[in-house]
Amino acid sequence: MVDCSKLLFVFILFTNSLSKKKEGSKPKAPQQRAISLSGVICCRKAVENAVVVLYGKIGDERIRFHRVRTNSYGQFMVHGIHYSRPDDEDPKIEPALRVIYKCGKYCDFFFDLFKPEFGTDVEEVHDLGVIQLTLRSEKINITPCPKPDEDEEEEEEEEEEEE
Repeated sequence: MVDCSKLLFVFILFTNSLSKKKEGSKPKAPQQRAISLSGVICCRKAVENAVVVLYGKIGDERIRFHRVRTNSYGQFMVHGIHYSRPDDEDPKIEPALRVIYKCGKYCDFFFDLFKPEFGTDVEEVHDLGVIQLTLRSEKINITPCPKPDEDEEEEEEEEEEEE
């Protein structure tokens, strides 16, 4: 029969030797991460076929330009924004995104539009920068935007009061 205390001692020595850095070894490189962003460009109406330009910084690292076009509902999605994340960064901080864009002759807004969707693996996003809407052609179709849930609730309350 094997003595459990000796096995535990050997296991601790083995794991300690794995965790110690070897002398002269290079420092560990930051992990590469990729995020995806989605949103709706809406100036009282959805802006179709507009160019969304995403650029800025995550932490100290600049991200390269990403250009996408909005669909007929004003929606866009940007995949594969790659950046390096230091190992000591706290992964539990909720991301936030400041959005500034111009809707040509329709309106000019800036506000916090959305938070990136990461599923269950939430990454921190620092100072992501600007999402800017530019009109590349005059052939931009405008369709009504879906109503926000808050507006629908207010209308329902008003209807109930009238009855």
